[in-house]
Amino acid sequence: MVGQVLRKTWEFLSRVDIAIITILCIVINLIIGYVYLRHNTSLFSPINEIGILKWIVTYGAKYIIYSWWFFVFLFLLLILSIQTFICSSNKIIKIIHSNRKNKFILLSPHIMHYALLFILGGFLISYIFSYSYPIILIPNKNIRLSDTKISLILKNINIRYYKGKRLSYLYNRPIYCKAIIKLCYNNGNNSICKIKNISINSPIIYRTYSFHLNKFGNNYVFLICRKDPGIWVYIFGTFLFLSGLIIYGYGMIIKAI
Repeated sequence: MVGQVLRKTWEFLSRVDIAIITILCIVINLIIGYVYLRHNTSLFSPINEIGILKWIVTYGAKYIIYSWWFFVFLFLLLILSIQTFICSSNKIIKIIHSNRKNKFILLSPHIMHYALLFILGGFLISYIFSYSYPIILIPNKNIRLSDTKISLILKNINIRYYKGKRLSYLYNRPIYCKAIIKLCYNNGNNSICKIKNISINSPIIYRTYSFHLNKFGNNYVFLICRKDPGIWVYIFGTFLFLSGLIIYGYGMIIKAI
C-alpha cells in the first residue's frame, strides 16, 4: 500500500505539466512577495542577521499577514526541488540503460540540475545554521576567533582616495580599500599561516568561515565574520554546474562539427 502511494506520487511529480505549474506559481508568488518586501523591508532584513529559523518563529510568525508569501515560496521551492530530482533521476536511469552513444554528454543537463539542488541546499544550510559577528582589526595585533583555533593579524591597509574632478563632492574621500591579513590556524603542535587579501567585493573564505570587509579607516578594518557550514556545499554545486555546462558545450561543438 505504502509502495503504491510512493510510486504514484513519484509518477505525479515527474510530470512536466506539474513542474510548469509549480514554476508559474513561484513566479506569481514572487511578484506578490516583491510588493510586500518593498513596503516591509525592515521585516525581512533581519533574516541575514538572525537566521531563517529564528526569523520564522519571531518576525515571520508574528507578522504572518505580511510574511505568508515567504512561507508559500519555501513550500513551492521544496516541491520544485523534489520534482527536479525526480525528473533528472528518471532521465539519468533511462540514459544509463540505453544503447545511445556519448552518454556522458547526454547526462550533462541533468548534472546541472543536480548542481542546482546542491546550490539551493547549501544556501538552505547557510540560512539555518550560519551566524555572524563583528571583528575589529588594528595593525599587528593578534585577534583570535572565539571558540576556534583561528587568529587574524592585520598586516597592511591600502586605501585609495578619489582624486578626480568630475565628482567634486567625492574628492579625497576613500573609494577603495584592500587589506592584507595574516590568517593562522593553530592545531596544537604548530601554526599554519597564510597571507590573504580582502576588499569590499572580495571576502576571505577559510574552512567554514567567511570574512567580509564592512568598514575601514586609516588604522583599522571592521570585518563581519560568518560561520557558514553550507559554504562548501554550494561551492561544490557551482563547480558541478560548471562541469555540466562545459560537457554540454563540448557536446554542442561536436554536433556542429
